[in-house]
Amino acid sequence: MTRLISLRLGMHRLLQHESGWASLDAVYRDLDRTFAQYLQRECKATGVYCYEDSAQETFRAAKCAGKKTFYELQ
Repeated sequence: MTRLISLRLGMHRLLQHESGWASLDAVYRDLDRTFAQYLQRECKATGVYCYEDSAQETFRAAKCAGKKTFYELQ
């Protein structure tokens, strides 16, 4: 939602690649942290599949939990 509003209002600094608060990179990092926490708490999956920008924390948590990791680099 923030990304769409930022575009409409011309607030492009929020969306700036790698440094903007609402950039895709920031969204992926937040998703990565959130899913890593979920893996540590309650996930019953035997493995995780991630793309390049959202894998670091997820894979770290998965390996600690003994789960398989699958990585895709596009």
